[in-house]
Amino acid sequence: FLKVCEARLGALLGSNGAIYAIRRSLLKPIPANTIVDDFVIPLRARLESGCEIVYDDEAVAREESAPDVASEFRRRIRIGTGGLQAMAFLSPLLHPRWGWTAFALWSHKVMRWVGPFLLVGMLVSSISLSRHSGFFWACMVQVAAYVVGGIVWFVPTSVRAVRPARVLPMFMSMNAALMVGCLRWWTGRATGVWARTPRSATQGTAGR
Repeated sequence: FLKVCEARLGALLGSNGAIYAIRRSLLKPIPANTIVDDFVIPLRARLESGCEIVYDDEAVAREESAPDVASEFRRRIRIGTGGLQAMAFLSPLLHPRWGWTAFALWSHKVMRWVGPFLLVGMLVSSISLSRHSGFFWACMVQVAAYVVGGIVWFVPTSVRAVRPARVLPMFMSMNAALMVGCLRWWTGRATGVWARTPRSATQGTAGR
């Protein structure tokens, strides 16, 4: 849905690494340690040539989801680290002259990457102001949400398979992974070599 909406605005951000094509004349070398190349390559081409990134809703790729929460958590860490690393090449696209592309990059990517820190700030400020009734209840709602999400995280997989039960732990794990990814980037631990996310119990984890 996000891809469709961004395509209507001419503001697609990156591509699906499993199934995308680029004109040979637009393909430029990227640094060897690039983590999310399917994000960098299309947007770098747009930055340097002004080309369009087109979404084709008739192109279909299928892949299995990660077999467990830990594998998905590692994948999210890599995405968070790689996204921030990519801004070293793509930061000019944040300028308002890039129109909807800049808007999408700020709102869809940058705000999501800093979201975990905003959540921590919101909780800390709610706790510090909890002597006021409005902030007290805001604090209680946040604490209750994190406690419930933590409990669901440790229940049997069959319970987490129920979609409503997955929402809170998924939200928490995604933001925690993004925070770890941001910290890895800030501490200079970003690398283009990564452990491939297994897609089934029989697949290995080594990859590049």
